[in-house]
Formats: sequence, structure tokens, C-alpha cells
Amino acid sequence: MKRNKLPLTTSRRRRRLVLGAAAVVLGLGCLVLGRWPAWESQRAEREFGSAEAAIARGDLKQALRIVEDLASYHDFAPHRHYLRGLCYLREQRLSDALDELQYSRFHPQLEAKSFVASGHALYEMGKADQAVQMWTKTLAIDPDVIDAHRWLAVYYYDVGATADARQYLRRVAELDPADGRPDRLMGLMSFDAQNFDEAIEYYRESLRRDPQPSDRESVLAELAESETKLHHYDEALEVLKQCQPSVIQKVLTAECYFNQGDVQLAIRFVDEALRDAPNDIDVLELKGRCLLHEGQVETATKVFEKAVGVKPKDYIVRLQLAQTYHRLGRTEEAKQHSEIGRGFREMWNRFADLHEQAVRKPSDAAIRFEMGKLAMELDRPDLAKEWFRATMYLDSGHAQAAALFNQLSSRGAASPAN
Repeated sequence: MKRNKLPLTTSRRRRRLVLGAAAVVLGLGCLVLGRWPAWESQRAEREFGSAEAAIARGDLKQALRIVEDLASYHDFAPHRHYLRGLCYLREQRLSDALDELQYSRFHPQLEAKSFVASGHALYEMGKADQAVQMWTKTLAIDPDVIDAHRWLAVYYYDVGATADARQYLRRVAELDPADGRPDRLMGLMSFDAQNFDEAIEYYRESLRRDPQPSDRESVLAELAESETKLHHYDEALEVLKQCQPSVIQKVLTAECYFNQGDVQLAIRFVDEALRDAPNDIDVLELKGRCLLHEGQVETATKVFEKAVGVKPKDYIVRLQLAQTYHRLGRTEEAKQHSEIGRGFREMWNRFADLHEQAVRKPSDAAIRFEMGKLAMELDRPDLAKEWFRATMYLDSGHAQAAALFNQLSSRGAASPAN
């Protein structure tokens, strides 16, 4: 039988009934198919992206509001777990973050992201071996996940395995040509290894990629110091002109002028630095050298004595003091400080040798522990903490490293400028 057609114009009530029935059918269809209509999914995707952006800028309240809004999107339950996990991670609720992220790992769009974030939480908890497994799994899923490369670079840098760190940093640089941070860190590694030519190349590439990084002043200072170490004083001065006035900028400028023979100009800059930082070891050492150059041995002696008082285990100022005592005829004192200075120099040479071994043996916890103990002897609690932490990353059951790390942490170990 032929059905009668609906009239062209229906009542408002009937339109509501028809539309309501259609909505029910549509909703049931979506549930059966396991997804919402495309336009709804697109809206949910936009909301999800907005929440990620809010978390990145630290606006967790906004992110959590969006998480609640996503509750009506059935397909986005894993997304909500992922977003909550990121929020907990930002709040250092690390166990809670891991609990949430385990529910988003099995979503194909969130799997890699969830592994990266889980690795981050585990790393913060001191479970470096498990964190590395997470990031390695991420790259097995997708070898171009840039954050996994970043975190693996951080891990290998933290344990002193610089060759492995470089491998991941180079990949980050390839994946993100506008990111200056990989080259900046490779420059720092080269600087620490006293490969200053290489450091200069990395620093300049870092600034080319990102001319205004958040740590621009530090990058410029390290670049200038690298140029100075190679006696490129004109190049160093050009870099220093780009720096904001600071103690390091003034002392490096003074160093350049001193080595170019303009001692009076060097003294002007070093005196400015001394007014800003009267106990800075680098400023005091350079001031003493300027005074010696001017023949003011007695005054230079007092400056070096002050420097030794500030930093008794700095072998450079010890040996400088020994030389000034020798010039004043104070032979016994010169001999005493010379012996002490040579002893500290030998300890630093031993530290450098251990560092080279650590680079060659990226999984050797014993070497890192020895470096930590030696750093303590050299009155560098900041370095000691780093190497004890590296020891625990490689050997989570290393009780001695944990005890010494906690001891230094309770003292509030500082990071000296030198």
C-alpha cells in the first residue's frame, strides 16, 4: 500500500517529535558504530588540543574544565585520562599521573604520547631504567616522536654518556630546525670537554636557529668564553657587546683587554665587576693578575689571599698566591701553597680522567660514584649531587650514593659560579 506523504508544513510539536526521533536514531547509530558524527569528533578534537595547550602554559584549571566538558564524548574517555595524567604530572602527583596514563596507552592516537609522559613521571620518581624503557617503546611505535628523543638525550646527558646524548640531540635538531636547544646543549658538552672550536660552532648554530632563547645571556657568555679560550679576543668582544651588563660580561671583557695588552681598560672593567661581586673567584683572580702586571705585588697578594679564603680548594688562586709569596721572598709560604695547589690540580685531573671514562662506559655506576666522592673532596657539592644522582639512575639500589645525595640535599647544596 502506498504510504501518504507527510504534509509540507507540520506543527511545531510534530517537528520536535520528528527531530527528536531522528536524534535518538542518530545517537543509537553512533553508539553502535562507536563514534560521534564527524562534526562532533572535530569539535572534541579541538577541545582536546585546547586542553593540551592549556597544560603547556600551566593553566591546569582551564585544562580540567575541558576534561569535564569532554565527558559527553564517549570516544574521548582515553583522552580525558591522558589530560588528567598530564595535569597530575605538572602538579608532581607522579603516582596519580601514572595511574591515569595507563588508561590512555592503548588508544592508537595517544599511545606514543602516553609512553612519553609515563616516562617523564617515572624519571621524576628516580626510576630512570623504567623511564628509558618507556621512551624506547615510544620510538619503536614511531621513530619520529621528538619528545622521546629529547628525554633520552636528557637521560644520557644526566648520566654523563655524552656520545649517546649527542645521538638523540642531533635527531631532535633534524626533526625541529627552529629549536636551538639541542645545539646549545651540545655546545655545553663540548665546552665542558674543552673542545672550544666545536663548542663555538654549536653555540652559533643554536643562536642561528633561535636568536632569542630564554637563556640567551648564558649562551652568549659561553660562546664568548670559548672564543677567549682560543685567544680570539676580537671575536669574543663582538659577542660580549651583545650581552647585557653583568659580572660575567664584565670579567670576560676585562680578560680580553688584558690579553690584548690594554691593562688599564681591563682594570676598569674588572673593578666594575668587583663592585658587583666582591667575592667572585674569577673577578678576584683577574684583579690579582692585573695588579701583578702593574707591579703592585703586595696588593696583589692581599687579593689572592682573599680569593683563597673564599675558595680554599681552587688550585689556580693557590698557585697564584704561591707565586706572589715567592716574589716577596716568603719562601716557606710559597712552597706550602704551591704544594697544596698542585695537590688540588692533580685531583681535578683525576676528575677529568674519570669523566672521560664515564663517557666511554655509559652504564658504569661505580665511576659516577667515584666522581661524586671526588667532587665532595673538592668542595663542589653541586657536582657531587649530579654524579650521585647519575649513580642512582644507573644503580637504583646504590645505598651509599643515595645517602650522600640526601645528605647534600639536606644541606641545600648550591651551584657555585665556578
